[in-house]
Amino acid sequence: MQAELEKGAEHEEAIKQAVMVVNQFKAQQDKLQQERDQALRDLEAIKKQLVEIQLKNAELETNLLTRESICEDLRQEAFNLRQSFYRIASELDHYDFPAPVLKRGHRGGDENESSP
Repeated sequence: MQAELEKGAEHEEAIKQAVMVVNQFKAQQDKLQQERDQALRDLEAIKKQLVEIQLKNAELETNLLTRESICEDLRQEAFNLRQSFYRIASELDHYDFPAPVLKRGHRGGDENESSP
């Protein structure tokens, strides 16, 4: 009978140990579940940020392309103006206009300004 009581006590102790292990396992499982849920929320937030960054990047690329197009248009306009000026200068060369005489005064004033 003593042996049966000892076996019963050992069996009770084993059950208590098993219950403790199961409770620890459940606590760990709950903690891991919470960490997983938090990680998923963080991932969703990062995905939203990524989408916002991609939209901003697309907007900036569009702005850059627009500015590059404007710049190219201005370069073409400058080239056309230079061509027009060269053409006008070439046409004026045929008329043999005398070169203008530039008078320069001393110390910023014109020499002719001081004469009566």
